[in-house]
Amino acid sequence: MPINIVSIREPALGVPNGQIGDAGAIAYRLEIPQVYQPGEEITMRLLFYRTGDVRPGDCLISTLDSLRLRSGDTVEPFGDRLWVRIDPANKSVANKTGAESLLGGQGRGVYLVIELPVNSAAGLGYPNDLAVSDMLAFEIATAVKPDLSAWDDGSRYELLGVEFFEFNGATVSGATLFDSADALTCNDGNAD
Repeated sequence: MPINIVSIREPALGVPNGQIGDAGAIAYRLEIPQVYQPGEEITMRLLFYRTGDVRPGDCLISTLDSLRLRSGDTVEPFGDRLWVRIDPANKSVANKTGAESLLGGQGRGVYLVIELPVNSAAGLGYPNDLAVSDMLAFEIATAVKPDLSAWDDGSRYELLGVEFFEFNGATVSGATLFDSADALTCNDGNAD
């Protein structure tokens, strides 16, 4: 009996994939669930699989925009635009896509977990006035430098999944946040 494998094409940041025509942008949304306790801090966990060649001295920086829709209201911005630099501990070359690796293929890739507290001053700093049934939408796109080149390191950052959970006192993990395009840098003060 033949076995059919479904082709999985993860959305990705960084270098666009000409074979599938993606543009280095990702969007998703969620509803605040019935079990949410108002005032609790929510953390957004992004699960990336990085593939491709890393260009020394470069990094991936993405814009992060958010919208909120409340019952009986219109869509409004939820917080200001932020820039997120992914700070992988391992900057080695990776070859396989996330789907190929999850299906047992040989090759290298780097699994990265990024945690961004959403409605906390220790994270994105977005308003802490969420309510059950609020709809949040997030758009993450590879940021552009003043010369119109991309803030990417030559790798693709395939999004394998996003998780939201309540946790008071969480801090940003695996990334650095910037509140203006003028502050963007690949250097965190440590040598690469």
